[in-house]
Amino acid sequence: MSKIRDIESIPLVFAPAVPYGSARGLAHTRGGSLIVVHTEDGVEGIGEAWGPPGVTSACLDVIKPFYVGQSVFAQQGAAQQNLAVMYHAGTQNH
Repeated sequence: MSKIRDIESIPLVFAPAVPYGSARGLAHTRGGSLIVVHTEDGVEGIGEAWGPPGVTSACLDVIKPFYVGQSVFAQQGAAQQNLAVMYHAGTQNH
């Protein structure tokens, strides 16, 4: 059974020449991240995370220990443990 060896985030930032508008005003940049999951047997999976890349990277530093070493098929248990631990620390919604 394949286990997660590492998870990394690759920052992506788009800075248009002209700021674009949104309901919250003008935005000068738009960011996101690619999330790459590396397994012990060499398989890699790619996902995405929207929002400022620095925030995503910092959040990944906090939650990565819940997933590394776990089976790629046991993510519901890892996610529930993550939620339970972070809930009592006063942080949610990551």
